[in-house]
Amino acid sequence: MRKRGSSIHARLKAVTMLQVIICVIAFLFISISKLAEAYRTYEQNTVQAAALYSADVFSMLDNAVEISKFPGLINNTVTPQTYIANALQQGNIQENFDFCSDFYLNCKSIMAQYPSLDKIVIYELDGSAVYVSRSKANYYISQTNLEAPWFITAIKNRGAAAVIPPSALAAEGFGPLFDGSIVITRCVFNPWKLQALGVYAVVIDTAAMENAFLGVRVQNEQQFAIDYDGRPLLAGFENENYADTFAALAPQKSATRIATQDKKLYLDVLYRYNANSTVTIRTPLSAVTSTIFEINLLALIVLAATLVVFIILIRKLFRSIITPLDRLTSAFDRTTGTTFPTVSSAQLPEDLQPVFAAYNRMSERIDILVNEGMRKDMAQRETELQLLRTQINPHYLYNTLECIHMRAYTNRDYDVASMAELLGSNLQYGLRDTTQQVTLRTEIKKAQEYMKLISYHYGDRVHLTTHADAGILHCRMIKLLLQPLIENAIQHGLQPDKQLHIELLAYRADDDIILQVTDDGAGIPSKVLKSLRVELESGETVNAIGLRNVHRRLQLRYGERYKVNISSVVNQSTVVSLNLPYMEAGGTHALSSDAG
Repeated sequence: MRKRGSSIHARLKAVTMLQVIICVIAFLFISISKLAEAYRTYEQNTVQAAALYSADVFSMLDNAVEISKFPGLINNTVTPQTYIANALQQGNIQENFDFCSDFYLNCKSIMAQYPSLDKIVIYELDGSAVYVSRSKANYYISQTNLEAPWFITAIKNRGAAAVIPPSALAAEGFGPLFDGSIVITRCVFNPWKLQALGVYAVVIDTAAMENAFLGVRVQNEQQFAIDYDGRPLLAGFENENYADTFAALAPQKSATRIATQDKKLYLDVLYRYNANSTVTIRTPLSAVTSTIFEINLLALIVLAATLVVFIILIRKLFRSIITPLDRLTSAFDRTTGTTFPTVSSAQLPEDLQPVFAAYNRMSERIDILVNEGMRKDMAQRETELQLLRTQINPHYLYNTLECIHMRAYTNRDYDVASMAELLGSNLQYGLRDTTQQVTLRTEIKKAQEYMKLISYHYGDRVHLTTHADAGILHCRMIKLLLQPLIENAIQHGLQPDKQLHIELLAYRADDDIILQVTDDGAGIPSKVLKSLRVELESGETVNAIGLRNVHRRLQLRYGERYKVNISSVVNQSTVVSLNLPYMEAGGTHALSSDAG
């Protein structure tokens, strides 16, 4: 007993479910691939931004630390003592007008060279100070608490620089003068007398670092943190795991990690400037994925709409199949030995019409079936006769041309003999084995033979020059690509009372062979040329049948990339070029000849 197959309805349901599964898989694949692409792009761009920002910000810090060394150049046997050290030894710098003037000019010169510097301050050991600010046009005096931790530490460090972040200014005892700044302090120390002369402070406004970050950040929501010399220096977000930063980087130049802040997820890109200094750029995870979710939402809407349309089409398809089949089943039930009912094929799907037509033919009278069989047999015989005719006609034409050739040669009419011979050779080349490929050498040779045949009509008004690289003459190609181009050049380019020069150029370009036919004839008007290009690409019927034929044969044989290209200047030249793939064959000989 044969196993009963599943119904069409069940199969259509299975196809629908399969479509749903495919859409879900496609949605997941798009989502994951887009998310991975967004992450890679984010990481690459942010690492690059961190590298640029590190170069800027640590250059500011290194320059400030280097500048802080200047007052400490104390007298030795070669270098005289700096004017700052001299003034500090003399004391009471606030009333030393010459010193203050020199200090102001010197500071403004340094600030002009280093735009990140905001203030430069020099302190005496009694706490009195003179400072110069970028935003002000004079020097000013100030005072510090001698018991301030930073002042005491600077004296004890005996010339070593200390970088103090904004978050530690209040605890170190700095006044409002330094709010929102990074301060580099260094003791002006005389090593020969083991004597501290004063304290020098270089101030960087953090706004310069923030502005530098705004210029390189990838997204508006990004924040940064700077670790300098193994300690936190400046941070736009809460981050207490500075020690973990170096552990996450070792031994890499950059790294990416997931961080949490205020119960939100962030992506941190860590970039190491040197062994003890890093930059961290923090981005909300939502900012990285928001664009992807928008794209995925659009994809989800499109897929959902596609599914709805697909289900509607499946229902219509199901009804369009089942309803006609019910009509056909009813007709079979009404069939008897003497009654053969027919079924109307009106409003039937195109695919079902042959089935109903076959049933209706089966229900017709036997004599009609016999007559139909006879008509089919006659049509088959006619087809066979036509095939034989198409095989006989070319053979008959070749034999006739050969008779003309021999008769003309016998009568010493050598021009007619040559014309008949060339025409026969040309027809044999074009009509026999049309799918066979030939070498470029053969194609050029046949083009030259065609020009010899044409010259009997045009005389010396038409000339053909061929140039081909010797290395490509053995390459294979389809037949009759060059002759239609030459024929088209003569038909449309030849002008009354003028000669026409046609140049055929063949060369190799990478993996392609370029065939180019150039003439100096009438040219093609720009509007006609534009219309011709559009028609060639669209597949519409064009006046230049030869060009259309070559264009379609190239694309059908080799693919859409291979086609005919046309350029022209009226009354100057027309260039028709085509490319085809480089395919090896055998034999290689140089070719460069003239035919007119």
